[in-house]
Amino acid sequence: VCDCEGQDGISTIEHVSRFLAQCGEASAEEALRLRFFLLSLSRSAFTWFASLAPNSIGGWADLEKKFHKYGSEKEHV
Repeated sequence: VCDCEGQDGISTIEHVSRFLAQCGEASAEEALRLRFFLLSLSRSAFTWFASLAPNSIGGWADLEKKFHKYGSEKEHV
């Protein structure tokens, strides 16, 4: 579970890689990746995800891009 504040010691890139590995074959289905990703987040990362506007994610690539941007912004705080 990632809060992506550095306290867990992993970057968003590593978090996504671990998430996909843990999903196994389910990661082949974009809809499952999108649905299950929320379950891999905690604290401020969960709050960030929950605060996204409805229908603001166009797909997995869009979510991953926004998540990495969020992580990058957290590093510079």
